[in-house]
Amino acid sequence: MCDDSRKGTPANCKPAATLDVEKEGNQVEWEFEGPKDATTDAQVTYLNFGGQAPTIGTSGPLANGRGVERDLPGFTAHLIPGGTYDPDGPAKDADATCALGFGFAVTQ
Repeated sequence: MCDDSRKGTPANCKPAATLDVEKEGNQVEWEFEGPKDATTDAQVTYLNFGGQAPTIGTSGPLANGRGVERDLPGFTAHLIPGGTYDPDGPAKDADATCALGFGFAVTQ
C-alpha cells in the first residue's frame, strides 16, 4: 500500500505500473502501463545523438496503454525521472497516488 502524506488516504499500488522504452528502426516508443483506469504525470526526457546535432526533448504526456512515438535515429539516452501515478484515476480519489521509480535506458 502507498500512502498520501497529505491526507493519509491509502492507494492500492498493486499491480505496479511500468514505463517501457522500445525501438524499432528509427521509431522510439514510450508507453505507460498501469491498472485499467490509471493516470500518470510522468514524462521521459531524452538526449539523441543521431541527426546533424544532438537534440534534447521529452515524450510529452503519457496515457495508460497508448504509446508516444518519436523518430530518433542513432543513439538515444532516455531519463525517466519518476513521478506519480493514480491507480484508479483522478475521478475516484485524486489524492491517493503511487510513486513511479527513477529509470534510465539507452537505445541504438
